Amino acid sequence: AAIDAVSAAGGGDLHGPAGTYLIDVSGALTQTSGGVQMKSNVHLKLAEGAIFKASGNAKEVYAVLRFGIGALDTGDHRSRSNMSLSGGMIQGNRDTHDAFVSSNAGMCIWVTNCLNVRINDVEVTDAWGDGIYLDANDNTGAIATNSTRPADVNISNCRIYGNRRNNISIISALGVSIDNNDIREADGTSPYAGIDIEPDFTGADVDDIRITNNLIAANLGAGMEITDTSPGQINDVLVSGNDIRDNGATLGYGVKIARLDGNSVRIVNNKIELNYGDNVVLNGRKAVVVNAE
Repeated sequence: AAIDAVSAAGGGDLHGPAGTYLIDVSGALTQTSGGVQMKSNVHLKLAEGAIFKASGNAKEVYAVLRFGIGALDTGDHRSRSNMSLSGGMIQGNRDTHDAFVSSNAGMCIWVTNCLNVRINDVEVTDAWGDGIYLDANDNTGAIATNSTRPADVNISNCRIYGNRRNNISIISALGVSIDNNDIREADGTSPYAGIDIEPDFTGADVDDIRITNNLIAANLGAGMEITDTSPGQINDVLVSGNDIRDNGATLGYGVKIARLDGNSVRIVNNKIELNYGDNVVLNGRKAVVVNAE
């Protein structure tokens, strides 16, 4: 209700004091249910010690906090814009979730069909699925397109760790900056990646991604996996200035690039070392790696 009121009044800052807030994620992922729904022009600022925690449940698909609307929701695509989250912790329910539920689509933060999103100085942990997930359709089964993918997203100065599947997944997006984060210890179910870029909808691509100055460490899978084996394409990805180490205890890679049919992926001036198996695995016709130590 507070987010709705601030947005309806034209937007502004909304402060969340310290404390643990149990978030009911049992509702369907629509505009009005299924976790905290961010709205246009609202800037949610959580104090140190403020925790948004998913309530224990057996739901296959959820988001503790969601930016944007699903492609099957009513309303214009990308009708939500200019939103931010800073401070505090967003915590999933991997320790209390029903282990017999087969889906891995329980996310701490879900970003879909919106413009101009900032996620800064936040701890993101314990998701049943992914810590931060960017895609075009909210897992509703709608046909995702480039017109429904999130655009202009910045993730910076965050600690993203201990999520069950991936710490960050980019399924479809345009213009994403991931800078100066601590991304570590994805474990629990494959692919266990620090960052996974994997478009899986025809016509919903991943374009213009900047991954810079991050520590990406101790993920059971690859520190970073970039593959367009699915229908979408990956175009113009820059990976620069990162420290990628101690990854791959289960799947054996520091950085894995596979079957790129889009345009270039540039891996420049990173420190990639002490990973299990190979530090860098290339199987991409249009990938270029330069000066990876």
